[in-house]
Amino acid sequence: MADISKVNGVAIANISKVIGRTLATNDKVIGVTKPATGAMNILYDFENQNVQENGGADWSPSGDHSDWATDTAVVTGGGSWGNPAGNSNTTTDGWNLGQGGTASSGTGPNGGVHSDLNGTHDTSGKYMYVEGTGVKDDRVCVVRSPGINFSTTMNNTGNNLDLKFWLHNFASSGATHNLYIYIDDTATSTEASATALLASITDFSAFSANGSNWVQQTISLNSYRTTNSTFYIYFVADGATTFRCDMAIDNVQFLES
Repeated sequence: MADISKVNGVAIANISKVIGRTLATNDKVIGVTKPATGAMNILYDFENQNVQENGGADWSPSGDHSDWATDTAVVTGGGSWGNPAGNSNTTTDGWNLGQGGTASSGTGPNGGVHSDLNGTHDTSGKYMYVEGTGVKDDRVCVVRSPGINFSTTMNNTGNNLDLKFWLHNFASSGATHNLYIYIDDTATSTEASATALLASITDFSAFSANGSNWVQQTISLNSYRTTNSTFYIYFVADGATTFRCDMAIDNVQFLES
């Protein structure tokens, strides 16, 4: 999706008034929350990344996303992440980078989340996802965020800290992947060694078609605000039984408010 961190060239955090009304922290401007002055607001929207929609290959992060990593490169020892879904999947694989619809039929979004942030689709927008056609329908697919030391990056560790992202996960038949989100203070990890499992997302009833709206997810990171360590977020897709399992994520954000 397009960058909407600015309005007429002014960062939303620096907008003081709209139509004469003074804005306060957590007010919204075109759907975007105004953060506390100087607050941490790190956003990854994937728009400048190269598309990779081949189910037999992975996204190659570059530029300001170059500290992302995927596949066995994020697994300690380069082996298996584990099997959070508890099925027969044990082989680790990576995530793809999509634009518009995905290569598989009957699954995936029609594009990235639209810049108005109401969940609709931008058919030219980019996002990371799991391409199920190929081998990734029966593999454990892992992608890892860049590391952040929240205790030194936040403006005030007494503020709230959230991980926010937009999710789309439609499958016309069969079971799609579940999404498991872990945090760890090392750049490689496994299911067993990660610091914590932050969330397990297994209900995708909100997605009944390719065009179903994206849904924003919010996960509190307050437990990690004051620890002087670099933390990484691991997004793990596991549990599919069909190639129609193109789970997608867009606009990953670390927000202090």
